[in-house]
Amino acid sequence: MTSKKENPVCLRCSGPMEIGYLPDTGEKSKREGTWYSGDRITARSIAEAISGKVRKANQEKKKFYIDAYRCTLCGYLELYANREA
Repeated sequence: MTSKKENPVCLRCSGPMEIGYLPDTGEKSKREGTWYSGDRITARSIAEAISGKVRKANQEKKKFYIDAYRCTLCGYLELYANREA
């Protein structure tokens, strides 16, 4: 499924909107921002972090890329998470 909109219009001022994205720049990464379903799963101990259980649990969640539309007049942002990662 795509989140691209035809001629999007700002909900606040009715100005034209342009598509963009939110880059994920954490941990030396340069990827596209991603939305994950459910609560965040974090390591409760160093052993748990090293074992990879947390990483595997997070990888099994539903993930979607985040598309952002920005109004060229007022700067209002709309975020959509419709494209599966």
